[in-house]
Amino acid sequence: MARLTDKGAGGSGRADAALSGFVHRDPTDCKQARILWLVVFGAVFFLVAWGSRAGAALMNLHMNVRATVDYIVVYAFGLAISGALVRYVWNWSPWNAAAWSTLRWKGIFAGFAVTLTATFLAAAAVENLVLIFLGTPLYSSAVYQALSWKRVTISDPSWVGAILVAAVEELIFRGVLFNYLLYGTSRWRVARATLMSSVIFALAHNLGDPLAWFTMAKAPLLLGLTLLGVLLAIAYFNTGSLACSAGIHAGLAWIGLLNGRTHLDGLLRGNWLMGASKDLRTAPVVWALFIVLMVACRLAGQRLRRLTE
Repeated sequence: MARLTDKGAGGSGRADAALSGFVHRDPTDCKQARILWLVVFGAVFFLVAWGSRAGAALMNLHMNVRATVDYIVVYAFGLAISGALVRYVWNWSPWNAAAWSTLRWKGIFAGFAVTLTATFLAAAAVENLVLIFLGTPLYSSAVYQALSWKRVTISDPSWVGAILVAAVEELIFRGVLFNYLLYGTSRWRVARATLMSSVIFALAHNLGDPLAWFTMAKAPLLLGLTLLGVLLAIAYFNTGSLACSAGIHAGLAWIGLLNGRTHLDGLLRGNWLMGASKDLRTAPVVWALFIVLMVACRLAGQRLRRLTE
């Protein structure tokens, strides 16, 4: 996993003496060229994603098969674009076996496990508080028995799939895109990289119909995804490890998967706290949870950094 060498959690804002080759901060770098290349790569990525959807539709593939093809094409091409950016900007090859061999896998797994567990428990606690407020606590026998617990199995591949999706998205949006936008020596460079990468992260979640983001119906989801992107960028910058941001991402994906499997999301939605949408990322309570987790990442950044080292 890519690491930052800034003392992000300490708030010093100064570059460390031994900067990672993966993090480019050349103050003479032309920011106009950076934005241009980002637009070019983004346009190519969108065309490929749109082309895969159009091709799947023309071949009249089954909806489940079409969704799988979309996932494979989009993420595979996203990784290819990320590899091209890494090669072009940092002059570093993703296929360099020596660089991968220096990763501290024990620390990576520890940071991932801790952040995943903490995020999952925090989200579960918030959901239970909401249920108590609504008068339908999870520990109530009537509510507990009404849920489809039999659909939750360890053998379900979706648990591993959520981890893989979280890891790939963190590698693309935080590992590559966030660092790509972290150029120059401006005091606002971290805020700029965080905001821009988070907005792009949000927009990338609807490549099939990008104009839908400009409707009021999609505004809550756009805000929720942007806040999620900010949370993950803060986690990455303050801990210095993609393992921690991927753990948070996977923990949130797991709680969403559990909600869907048990139909708990049906109990949660339909009120102003959780919103009317099935996607809980549109809920004000979930936005508040993201903000609380941002503060937690800021406060625990140094400890998590030491854990992953």
